Amino acid sequence: MDPATRKRVGNWAKMVIGAEEVGKFYSLPFNDAGFGYDTYGAQREIVLAAYVVGLTLYRNYFRVESGGIGNIPSNGPLILAANRAGPAPFSAFMAFVDMITKNPSPRVLRIATRASIKGLPYVGLMLQRIGQVVDTPRNLELVLKRGEALLMHPEKRSNPIKSLLKKKRVSTFLTPFIELCLRLRAPIVPVGFYSSEQHLPFLGSAKSIASKLKLSLLPIKLNLSLLGLLSALPLPAKFHIRYGMPINFFEEYPPETTEHPNLLRQMSEVVQERVEELIS
Repeated sequence: MDPATRKRVGNWAKMVIGAEEVGKFYSLPFNDAGFGYDTYGAQREIVLAAYVVGLTLYRNYFRVESGGIGNIPSNGPLILAANRAGPAPFSAFMAFVDMITKNPSPRVLRIATRASIKGLPYVGLMLQRIGQVVDTPRNLELVLKRGEALLMHPEKRSNPIKSLLKKKRVSTFLTPFIELCLRLRAPIVPVGFYSSEQHLPFLGSAKSIASKLKLSLLPIKLNLSLLGLLSALPLPAKFHIRYGMPINFFEEYPPETTEHPNLLRQMSEVVQERVEELIS
């Protein structure tokens, strides 16, 4: 992106969300690794454009309500362990915005994404340009070693339709995020997303079309005949985010605990229970 385009993006952002919010965004650290990109391939003005779009949705479409943002540490490595809120990543996007606009100490949130999503045309490049990371062990360790905040969904992957229907039930949490916590001394903040079942009420999934588009599902909704693929967009239902108190397992358990699967499972169950309490 050339300097003139960057300036136009900045002016557009000030017009849409105001100079105060743009100034808050530019106060965030941006470690340019060369040629205008950071280590993860993010470009600052593209991240700003994503923030403008996200903040508009945050305020006017999903009308997000969040609580417990004061539980977020102001610096240092951090793992946000959250439940999955439906097949679309709008919950993570809203948390990304919330961490900047409502946090007393604004932080950029890195979101761990599946390699299959990063491989999608255009989508993968867009995620890279706004600084999100593929959930490989090396990438996740790099984020935490650099003292950044990382959002993970430890839930065991299940059918997305069932994940929307379960509402307040959370699937079993897997243990890799606990290993990261112990090895890199990163606090875990439980995060509860809810009301997502109201965003995408649907009857089923068009499996054949979804597989051709490399999607996990393609919702079949009541208004499919009127809106076509646009019916897969979420409805403007109010969205809720709750942050719990940080859990510092590394203060009690040494890094060698990663060799004991039963202990890791017990710790992941503790975090899962905290997330379920936040949702309830």
